[in-house]
Amino acid sequence: MGFPVQTIWEKYQDGSDIDAVDRAHDHKTLATGDDWGKVNLFRYPVVNKGQRSRKYFGHAEHVTCVRFSPDDRYLISTGGADHAVLQWRVVSQ
Repeated sequence: MGFPVQTIWEKYQDGSDIDAVDRAHDHKTLATGDDWGKVNLFRYPVVNKGQRSRKYFGHAEHVTCVRFSPDDRYLISTGGADHAVLQWRVVSQ
């Protein structure tokens, strides 16, 4: 929590909907995992109202953890009820 991530929540979310957050080591990307099984990637910092994210679906429900690899080339996410561990390749735009 803090100023650099103040707008990661979507409209009507109550603040408990984001379960995991990690910032890339190069400080350019922020990943979140939410209650609906989505992994979201934002440009960091996330301070503009309505700042969009790229949304990726792969988990059945709650994403319990997201972490960038040391070289920021991959993102690992873990699911709650599905017990899945997913590896995502991060591609620059």
